[in-house]
Amino acid sequence: MALIPATTTVGVDVARPVAEVFPFAADFRNDPTWRTEVVTSELVAGEPPGVGARYDQVLTVLGREIHTSFEVVECVPGRILGFAGSSGPLDVAGSLVFVPTSDRTTRLLFGHRMSGPLWFAAVEPWLARRRRRGIGRDLDRLRRHLEGVAASP
Repeated sequence: MALIPATTTVGVDVARPVAEVFPFAADFRNDPTWRTEVVTSELVAGEPPGVGARYDQVLTVLGREIHTSFEVVECVPGRILGFAGSSGPLDVAGSLVFVPTSDRTTRLLFGHRMSGPLWFAAVEPWLARRRRRGIGRDLDRLRRHLEGVAASP
């Protein structure tokens, strides 16, 4: 298993088994449900969560609409999902790692890395802090959603 090196890694414990967390989080069409910046997420090729599944997303970042495309580059069902793509001049890569901490709880780790042209090095530390806060907020939304869905009749 080759994890993509991340500059930002954030985790959350979800009171649901991996068998429930993985299928939802690994289908990026669900991103608008829990990722605050994602407006739309469309599957354009392949089948989730498999390697080769490609997505186009529209995000709103700092009041600007950004179009991004990415592909699932690694998939170990129930364990890891790696993705990579681009957003304008930036290359984006990351992974979702699913760790069962009990029969009923999953620790989900979200690793994220961005790289780009020379000017990007100047803003990357600020952006990494911003992304860490944003990912933490989004993972909490995911946790609340999955725990709420599972608790509903």
